[in-house]
Amino acid sequence: MDRFGDTQPHRGIEFGVYEIKPDEWQWDYYPKIGGGTHACGIVKGTREAAITACKAAIDKWLGPDKR
Repeated sequence: MDRFGDTQPHRGIEFGVYEIKPDEWQWDYYPKIGGGTHACGIVKGTREAAITACKAAIDKWLGPDKR
């Protein structure tokens, strides 16, 4: 499994994507200790699709962005 560490935080939450096998990616996000639980998922397709899925999961967890 290759880790790609060049992703940036989304809404203050660190995340990463990992290639499990060709065209299959795992995403993970890591809230600060005490701020929530770790979450992950699997996406078939591209790295960009995994990043999009992870950002959507973070948005769902945090709720609407009040900016």
